[in-house]
Parts: sequence; C-alpha cells; structure tokens
Amino acid sequence: ADGTVSFGGITFTKPGTYNYVLSEVDGGKPGVDYDTTGYNVTAKAEDQGDGTLKVTWEMPQAIDGGVTFNNTYTAANTGITFEAAKVLDGRELKDGEFTFELRENGKVIDTATNDADGTVAFEKVEYTEPGAHDYEIAEVKGDDSTITYDDTVFTVHVNVVDNTQTGSLDASDWSYGENGAPVFHNTYTMPAEPPAPEEPKPEVIPATGDAAAATVMATAGIGTALAAAGYVTSKKRGE
Repeated sequence: ADGTVSFGGITFTKPGTYNYVLSEVDGGKPGVDYDTTGYNVTAKAEDQGDGTLKVTWEMPQAIDGGVTFNNTYTAANTGITFEAAKVLDGRELKDGEFTFELRENGKVIDTATNDADGTVAFEKVEYTEPGAHDYEIAEVKGDDSTITYDDTVFTVHVNVVDNTQTGSLDASDWSYGENGAPVFHNTYTMPAEPPAPEEPKPEVIPATGDAAAATVMATAGIGTALAAAGYVTSKKRGE
C-alpha cells in the first residue's frame, strides 16, 4: 500500500556480468498514465575461490538504493446536457420565442431559447473533477403584454463521482428538486379589439357675414323679378 516493490532473489551459478533493465509493465488500467522509464541494473558475480560467488549490484540512477516510478491517474471528463420544455396555451409556439437561463450559485452560466416543438436545450456542462453541483433553470420574463409568463424556478442537483473502474468521472447521480422536471407553461391572451370608429356627422355651416348678405340679396332679387313679371302681365291684360 505504501508503493514499495520488492523482487525475489536471483540465483547466479557462475561468475560474470549480468545487465538488466528495470521497468514497469503497463497494466492497462483506465485513466492511468504509466511511467515508461527504464532503469539499468548491473550485477557482477565474482568467484571467491572457496566455492562461492560474490554478487555486487550497480544501479546508476538509484537514489538511496532504489528508483521511483511515477504514474499519473486522470479521470476522463464527463458532462450533462440540461433540457427543459416549453408549453404555450392560446396559440402556436414559435421557434426562439422564449429565453431561459441555467444558473449555478446564482450566476448565469448559459442561456437558451425554445425550438418550435417546445424543446429547450442548453450547452453541455463539462465536469473535470468530482463534486456536488446545484443548478436553477428559469424563464426570462419578456415584455409581451399578451403573454402570461411562468415564473417557476426548477432546481437540479448533480453529484459527480470518480469511477476508478472506468477511469472516468460519472455524473449519473442527479435529481430534480421539489418542482419536478422543468416544464414551463405560458398563456397567450388575444388582445381586445378596439371599438369601431363613429360615423362622421354631416357638417352644417351657418350663413354669416357676406354669405348671409348674398343670400338676402339673392332673395330680394328673386322677389323683384317676380314682381316685375307680375307687372308686365298685368299691363298686357289692361291694354
């Protein structure tokens, strides 16, 4: 557990110089980057003349009689694509009509709009290390007076863990909050029709000033003409 590696003994049966390379075998464990360094080791077996061999070891790269293999473990990233749904009552939903926010710790980390079928999909959130995350999904209220906007805030909790068996992070442990899956319901209300305009009344202009005088003169003229016509008629009858 402390990382120490010990080999069994090697038996030499005759004098000589023996060269070895000490290296680590790539075990193929997911997420592990193996140290590929090779350390040279030399064993010299010398005949002592008494029926025994004396063996001396040399390892030029050794420090305090040993070497170290440095491996690195890095879990592969993972991620989640958060989605929501949009429902509009009263008329047909339009593509890109409504905007939504994805927030973490009160900070907006992404925005998205709805598709024509009501699907809302944010950009994938990437995770590079284990940890817990809490998110909020909310609709951005617009200024359309014919729309009643849904102000519900939906929450999502994600717990990211390191799966050493696969060598990757795992974000499969997630759950919605008390409001459940994010489905936003808006309502469209048709605006009231404006009242029909009143029919214009005919304009009566009273005779004043010169116009009135002209009217009087015209009337007088007609009377004079009529009188003259009567005089002429009488005269002819009297002749």
